[in-house]
Amino acid sequence: MNYDVLLNEISNDPLSRGYFNMSNTELLLSLKKCDRVKLKSHFASFRTLANLLTAEEYNNIKTVLSALAQSNILVADVIDMMKLPGDESGNGGGIDFGAVSVRSFIDNLVSSELISIHLGNKLKSLGKELISRAEELGISDVADGHIKSIRL
Repeated sequence: MNYDVLLNEISNDPLSRGYFNMSNTELLLSLKKCDRVKLKSHFASFRTLANLLTAEEYNNIKTVLSALAQSNILVADVIDMMKLPGDESGNGGGIDFGAVSVRSFIDNLVSSELISIHLGNKLKSLGKELISRAEELGISDVADGHIKSIRL
């Protein structure tokens, strides 16, 4: 247990979670609650999208990508990679929805109104996972006794 990290978190409350007014139990629950987003590498193909999206959303993204591929070789290559079945680690095919470049591309599609914000968020959700504040800080082993020790 890294007490320096825990002390800094409780003392400074950098995310304004309200630790000062919480009981030890509430503070521990706040630290352990999975409410933080961490980007992760997650490769997905059209097969993945077909399972994630509604028929209308799937049709929309395929139509947009097909149109863009006519004038953009990178998009054409992305389509080819997305046609290949692969696993979440990228073995075989797909693209990494946790990659900054892919997420930026999706944001550009949303900002140019080629896809909806909702669809963009659905696509980007593939590259996210919820973690706790404790995990984010590297103190996932924090327990009630650690908090009591800090607050004495």
